Amino acid sequence: MTHHVEAKPRKPRSSALVWAGLVASAVIFAVLFINFDWPRFLEALRQADLVLLSLIPLSVAAEQIFRAVKWRELLSPFAQLSIFRLYGAVMVGYFANYIAPVKVSFLVRAWIAGRAGKISTSTALGTVTLDRLVDSIAFVPLVILAATTITLDHQDAVITSRLLWAAFGSLVLLLALGCLLIRWSKAAKAGAGVPRRLLAMLPNRWAEFIERFTALFAEGISLPTKAKSLTVIFSAAFAMKVMAVAHLAFAGNAFGADLSLHDYLFVMVCIGFVVVIASTVKIVGGFIASAVIMLQQFNVETEVATAMALSVLIASRSTVIASGAIALWYERLDLSIINLWTRRSSKNTSDLQPSPSRESAPSQWK
Repeated sequence: MTHHVEAKPRKPRSSALVWAGLVASAVIFAVLFINFDWPRFLEALRQADLVLLSLIPLSVAAEQIFRAVKWRELLSPFAQLSIFRLYGAVMVGYFANYIAPVKVSFLVRAWIAGRAGKISTSTALGTVTLDRLVDSIAFVPLVILAATTITLDHQDAVITSRLLWAAFGSLVLLLALGCLLIRWSKAAKAGAGVPRRLLAMLPNRWAEFIERFTALFAEGISLPTKAKSLTVIFSAAFAMKVMAVAHLAFAGNAFGADLSLHDYLFVMVCIGFVVVIASTVKIVGGFIASAVIMLQQFNVETEVATAMALSVLIASRSTVIASGAIALWYERLDLSIINLWTRRSSKNTSDLQPSPSRESAPSQWK
């Protein structure tokens, strides 16, 4: 007998935030593009340097190859995986975000790495968490560099001050988060990751799963202590940021924008902050809007700035889709695995438990 389960309605607060984000997006784009000159935009596209544009997807791929190098070092205590396979896992994760209604990239890439390295997905997920923390810490020195080399003459002091305060605040928060995470991971490895009083309130099946999951997840929160590994990890993190600046620089030179490398660094840093905020408050098109606004501060025409931002966005997404598709083929997976993760991540934690009915399901939480 087939049982039909009624879908749970979306929470009103979540729906309100989505609608508010859409309205805010519409207003922002209306203000930005109310006097948009389409003939000038098409002219900019026709005059673009195709050789320089072709370098953007290569720099996108290079950025994620550096991520794979960094991730390999973080995974090395648990599994020895090639840069190629980890690059593929990262790209499949990003690809999943494009076709799933919820963000599951971190879960998908952790599962693929766990499957390839025959380790727990929970442990791989711990390394993904550490990977993102290292990324954030590596971003701080670039914020400081951007703040001290800014060339916006009319408001240098104000912008420098704000960026430096943002860098200082971010560094303090990230270091505090890192210390708390490491402290918690040590407690979890000792079986004290979740308060016993809380576990006692849960059904045995949930309590056992949560205890097992936290212990395995905590295993992945382990930064290598060797100087060589740490050098590779943070060098790769910085190289990723350089590649992010290169995306904009290639696009700018392709469309004839007269900006220095310091200018592109500043624009990239500001876009990084804005995209995080836009994603949090559900504003659509945060990258395009922030890129156009920041490039306008350097007297780049709106039409040229739009062409630059679209070129980077299209190159990024096409690289992710192409690389993700190849990685899915290589790993002998199909899109059903992404749909499965989408269903599981939109339910409660108990749905992350092993599924014995299907070999390809995410079953390596144990």
